[in-house]
Amino acid sequence: MILVSILLILLSLLLVYLFSKNTFFFNFNVIDIEEYENSLEEANILFSNSKYQESEKIYIKLIKLDSKKIDPYLNLFWTYYMTPYSDKNKSIEITEKCIKNTHERICKRLNMILMLQNDDLDKIDDSLITFEKNMDDLDYWSLIIYFDKIGNYDKFEEMVKNYLDSSSVYEKMIYDFRMWQFHDISNYLITNDKIDTAMFFFHQIIEKKDNFDEHYKIEAKQYLSRLYQKRADFKKAEDLLININNACSYQALGALYSKMNYTNKVIQSFIKSADIEPNRNDLQFKAAMLCFNYGVYGCAETYIDRAINISNISIYNEIKGYIFLGQNRIEEARDIFNELYKINSSLFPQVGLAHILIIEMDYDAAKLILKDSKMYLDILDLNEYELENKIFDIGEYFRLVKSMISLGFGWIYSNQGIYEESLQYFDQVLIFNSKNILGRVSKVNSLIWLNKLEEAEILLNETLELYPENQYVHEAVGLLHFNKGDYEEAEDSFKKVLDIEDKKYTCPYEGLGLIYYNQGDYSKSKKNLIKSIDINPDIEFKKYNTLAKIYIKEEKFNEARILLEKSIENYPYDDEAKNLLEDLNEKE
Repeated sequence: MILVSILLILLSLLLVYLFSKNTFFFNFNVIDIEEYENSLEEANILFSNSKYQESEKIYIKLIKLDSKKIDPYLNLFWTYYMTPYSDKNKSIEITEKCIKNTHERICKRLNMILMLQNDDLDKIDDSLITFEKNMDDLDYWSLIIYFDKIGNYDKFEEMVKNYLDSSSVYEKMIYDFRMWQFHDISNYLITNDKIDTAMFFFHQIIEKKDNFDEHYKIEAKQYLSRLYQKRADFKKAEDLLININNACSYQALGALYSKMNYTNKVIQSFIKSADIEPNRNDLQFKAAMLCFNYGVYGCAETYIDRAINISNISIYNEIKGYIFLGQNRIEEARDIFNELYKINSSLFPQVGLAHILIIEMDYDAAKLILKDSKMYLDILDLNEYELENKIFDIGEYFRLVKSMISLGFGWIYSNQGIYEESLQYFDQVLIFNSKNILGRVSKVNSLIWLNKLEEAEILLNETLELYPENQYVHEAVGLLHFNKGDYEEAEDSFKKVLDIEDKKYTCPYEGLGLIYYNQGDYSKSKKNLIKSIDINPDIEFKKYNTLAKIYIKEEKFNEARILLEKSIENYPYDDEAKNLLEDLNEKE
């Protein structure tokens, strides 16, 4: 008896000691409350940093330590339901365990939503859909889906309205619980083609003064804008977005303006998106890509440099190499492509090096690289190909690579005067991206050289609508007018090009030089042709031929000879320079 009394005293002292340390007994395990809370916080931090597998292990451990605490169940549910680590079966399993161990109402509601989404209506207990009191957002959300699935549309509409009048808000971990519901309901209504109900839903949220914070209203405007776009009401779609000063809305505006073919507004919208959040490399990259795709290379360089400064990813540098090519900075582009190819012999730098060979007129070597790249693409399993940090959608990445390969082939043939052959490759570029400015302008130029002026004009007018302020498009307009003999219109177009870019673009000066030569104004012709040669001596031949003819008239035969030899070096496929040189030799 004395021994029993002593044991009871010792047990009491042990309990006092344990409770003084903030611990308690549960399922024969001793749990330190502070340690439990610290572990939960650690798991939440891991979760917020997208380390889902690590956080999952801690949540499971915490459930084993105390199966009645709700937070680990809910956090695991978020993990399995909403993240890239999602698993539908595990999300169902965790709600069932939560119901069994905690009897918490929220677990039943989450389980019901999963059953509804799986169309397992027979598994939904009547008690879960019959609420006599304490209705909240989650209940209405469940009932919206339930009544729709059973075809009770009066109740469906009633629950949508009740949800809009509800004011309760859940916040769990890093997610706003109500925003999650809002997204799910929105996507449910849209994907199930309940457009009128969805529009009513979004209008109501925008107009509610108290129940919804501003970020809900912004999201509702963005969803509603998409629906107006679906109905081709672009003005209402624009009005909803135009006064929202955040990155997401500017991107949505950019996508809208792209549908409306407002090219300048597309670029401006994506630039504003990048400027609002200057520390997001993905936004800087998107702005750079828009500028690059539209041929605005100065803008593209600015934003690709910003992206690289935030995160030095190889794809960013690959694009920078192509931007340098567009600016005729050949050696800088070569350095980038060579360095990238040493690190990782991937497609894009390899194709970039082929483009440099095209510029250097080593067409056979360029063609070999492009053929190898195309063959590799044709057999490549995109499912096994991973992009660094998933900056690019894989499909988008390879469309861009394919475009550059086809452009390369097209330029190889057009640079050699084989214009019919070049057209099929420029058409391929436009299949990959119908708005590709280089593909469009290159095709127009080939059509002009083939004297298919009507066909060229139709494509050029379409392109001018897309890119009303682009220098390459206006240069092509000038070339078209020149070949039609409309010198006044051609002059206006070439001068418009110079208003946009007058320092690095040789073609408009060449065009003006040819116009003035045909008009007999040799002084103005010479001035423009010399300027064209100074900007880039290694491309084109007509500027050399025409300036040589002026020097021949001035009896500057040696200067003319140098020009004609350079013309033949640049373009050995045309006979004009050879004939002029032969005549010059006979004169001497």
